[in-house]
Amino acid sequence: SVIHGTILMFFAGYQFYFFPGQCGDDNTQYEKNLLYCSIGYFTYDFLIMAYYGLLDVTMVIHHIVTASGMSVVLIS
Repeated sequence: SVIHGTILMFFAGYQFYFFPGQCGDDNTQYEKNLLYCSIGYFTYDFLIMAYYGLLDVTMVIHHIVTASGMSVVLIS
């Protein structure tokens, strides 16, 4: 989690600092790739936590809401 969060924070910060956009702009391919990476991570994390029996209701809701929210951004 820490490695994923740190790496994506740097990549997102790079995008934000060097290529700022306006609210409502279409997502760039770079931004889509960051979202794909995050959705993939949340799916992987959810499956691993389920496999090891570490899921509770709060974590299920957290993973579903987060992955769904990022998916809506990619679809719209």
